[in-house]
Amino acid sequence: MNYDYHGSWETFTGLNAPLYGNPAYDRTLENSFLNTNWTIYYWLSNGVPASKIILGMPLYGRGFQLDNAANNGFYASAGNPIPAGPYTQQAGTWGYNEICEKFKAEPTWTVVRDACYQAPYAYKNNLWIGYDDEQSLRNKGRYIAAMNLGGALTWSIETDDFRGICHGIPFILTKAIVDAMNGPTNLMPSNPCASGTPVTPSPVTTTPPTTTLSTVTSTSAKPCICAPTTCSPGPTTAPSSPGPTTTPSSIVTSTTAVTSEPNAVCKKEGLNPDPYDCAIFYQCVSYAANGWIVYTQRCAQGTVFSASLNNCDYPQNVPGCESYYG
Repeated sequence: MNYDYHGSWETFTGLNAPLYGNPAYDRTLENSFLNTNWTIYYWLSNGVPASKIILGMPLYGRGFQLDNAANNGFYASAGNPIPAGPYTQQAGTWGYNEICEKFKAEPTWTVVRDACYQAPYAYKNNLWIGYDDEQSLRNKGRYIAAMNLGGALTWSIETDDFRGICHGIPFILTKAIVDAMNGPTNLMPSNPCASGTPVTPSPVTTTPPTTTLSTVTSTSAKPCICAPTTCSPGPTTAPSSPGPTTTPSSIVTSTTAVTSEPNAVCKKEGLNPDPYDCAIFYQCVSYAANGWIVYTQRCAQGTVFSASLNNCDYPQNVPGCESYYG
């Protein structure tokens, strides 16, 4: 269940199911945990095999009424839920079919897609709704494939555009997920905020939807494949790791019959700390005789990598990183 991270039980706006975090807005440690990637890595770091993790995705959005229509970004003051939609009939929640039909009937809604959270929100006057669409769910399908997770769950099928009213394709969200999950496994969605540099989202005024289901295309860099004796770090846009946990644990990794030779970055298969930056670590996968596949990852803001826990922890708990401020 990777949704309901934010909703109208709060007094400020926030996305229902962001894929990654955004350090420009998630300025408290608690908020930095409220995203899909952190949740998945939390379970992995506590020993749950990837094959047993089913990533839950919402086919609905969570909405608010803004206290000030001019303040319509993230964490904007919003004391009341968005009015109930015609089908779900629940204040604070609109099914995707309600959202896309609203956009089709009222094309003056402004949609903002955040490159870090990897999910959109839309506003019109004092109404604000954060949701998932075909693009964001396709990215999550790619994430499932790249992380070799056990599968997908959606909540729930009757809030998809099941009649194809908006896009001309029935169940377009469900089909986007399945299409991406069954595509290439090396298309991990890029995270431009993994290095801590936020990207400012750009608003786009809506027009009546005319999109169709498209083929899977790459939106991120591939991992580097390193020779047995030399290696350089992989892409810095890989997903950030979770925040601290107090339970020692290790991430379950798979091994191959041929073990690559250790090098400066990959001293063993699995997770390896960066020798110079306490917040950076590398996921090293033995690639037979060709060396290593390396994924560069970064701990959530305010935490560092602990080699003893195979997880991120507070700096004061990691010897040698006590004074690290990232």
